[in-house]
Amino acid sequence: MGHTPKAKIDSVMIVEPLARIRAGLEVTLQQGGYRTIMSDGTGVLEMIEDEVPDVVLLSCHWERAPRDGFDLCKQIVADEIAAAVVLTSSNATKELVIRAVRAGAKNFVVTPANGPALCPKLEQAFSQTPLAESRAKFPIVRFGSRHLSNGQKVDIIMRDAATIRVLPQAVAGVLHVTSQGDTGAQDVARAVGSDPTIAAMVLKLANSAFYGAGEPVADIETAVVRMGFRECRDQVIGLATANLFPRNDKSFGFNRIWYWIHSLACGLLAEQIARRVSFDDKKNAFTTGLLHDLGKIVLDDFLIGPYGQVVRKAHTDAITMSEAEQVLLERDHAQVGGAITAKWRFPECVSEAIANHHKYDKLIADASPSLAGAVSLADIMTKALLIGSAGDFIVPNTPTSAWARYNCEDLSFHALLDLLYEQLREFCEVFSISEEQVDVALDRDYDSGTAVLYDPQDKNRLLLSMFLVNQGFDVTAPDCVADIGSIEEAPQLCVIWPTDSGEALCVCEMIESHAAGPWPTICIAEHDSLADEIRNGRDWLRIVRAPLDCFTLLIEARELLPDILKATIIAHGGHRPEPVATV
Repeated sequence: MGHTPKAKIDSVMIVEPLARIRAGLEVTLQQGGYRTIMSDGTGVLEMIEDEVPDVVLLSCHWERAPRDGFDLCKQIVADEIAAAVVLTSSNATKELVIRAVRAGAKNFVVTPANGPALCPKLEQAFSQTPLAESRAKFPIVRFGSRHLSNGQKVDIIMRDAATIRVLPQAVAGVLHVTSQGDTGAQDVARAVGSDPTIAAMVLKLANSAFYGAGEPVADIETAVVRMGFRECRDQVIGLATANLFPRNDKSFGFNRIWYWIHSLACGLLAEQIARRVSFDDKKNAFTTGLLHDLGKIVLDDFLIGPYGQVVRKAHTDAITMSEAEQVLLERDHAQVGGAITAKWRFPECVSEAIANHHKYDKLIADASPSLAGAVSLADIMTKALLIGSAGDFIVPNTPTSAWARYNCEDLSFHALLDLLYEQLREFCEVFSISEEQVDVALDRDYDSGTAVLYDPQDKNRLLLSMFLVNQGFDVTAPDCVADIGSIEEAPQLCVIWPTDSGEALCVCEMIESHAAGPWPTICIAEHDSLADEIRNGRDWLRIVRAPLDCFTLLIEARELLPDILKATIIAHGGHRPEPVATV
């Protein structure tokens, strides 16, 4: 049985009112390889919220502060704000030590203290916490100096993360043998069988309904034959990568279960898109789609405080995660994911596609399909369908011409979605994501009625149509304003993306004068002035500002149609569409 190494402390917060002692402790701890966070005793809780330390080295008492160290220790321990607290004092009386124990401290240190006396006590205190076990399984990147910029820290993450979170040797073996021309099932089975955990997962997947179940498979070689070499490789990569990261959330707003559901959906959609066209490396579509946002979970794991700010900025400023990352971190997750997968020795085409999947302008301009393009479109589709979440739901303007390049302009949405959701549930089961968690992560409705979609400049006609179909609408898409006027039966919902304010007013007046009364309408507005011009007391109208945020679009639709769109959750055993064989 292997020995699990003990996790080492990364960061220590020093709470000490005396500058002389504080400075001495800082030097000692930095020489010991720890990152230090300094406080004179004021604003401690606010500082901890910004960057949670592994250990708080806390003075028992200080002047000019609202409470003493014992009270603060009790609060930190009771609220589980930090992993461990070690109280300090210039002497160690019986009273102080007993009060420290009763306050919940993990140890007691007499100051000033040198490294040989101090560091072992901190490590011992940390080892008694649940975080220590998690840190041993999921080690962190150590930055050395706390004076680095966020961009410099991201550079260190790109340099070191791939060697700290190492893919199992079985993955490298599977990647190698499946890239050879004369590979047999026995070769793949030998690579898979080198890791008992991965072997068990492969057997579980091979026996799932997704692969037809049938007679139970008990040996790996038969499982590989049932799944196929490429599918086996894809699942080994996905399962192994998911196991390198804890499932618990770190940054509020970045839910890790939703992240993996989003990633799985993107991989499945990328594979569907790749089947419709011909380009090099299409066999890597699922893997690349699954790992396209790998950089996000790496940054969330290794840059907790700053990445929480990224998530908040993306939501509050209505921008993409990539844009928020560039502002706050000077890098983005696509760069990080490309660098990590390159160091893991993934095929070069996979790393390059991950690094480039947010270069939408190039995607639209490219004359021929590519792996990066297929993954980009799959990512955009996943956001529009609100499947899981990878931090934002903003989709770029993607005209039909870009989709046509991948033979997607005539997609059968109903068939695609039925197949996607069936596959997704099967994969989530293998990834140990419960049915209840999947239900919460999906926003799909049924039998919502009819919808009119008017997007004359083709900003996002296909994605908006897909969004509406996913919410249970049958969609009509008129080409001009006159066609809107000829619609006889009032739809349950109308979504318009007008060219300018004049066209917007014309459409609104036409809807207002309809025999059945005004239709519930959402207008996507390019600027505030357009919104102000057409709003004018129309209670049946909602405005959504561009760029298109599909989550905001859904919220506005539900406010307009509270009796139709009810955030339906498809519970286990409830109504689920029959799977469709092909798309």
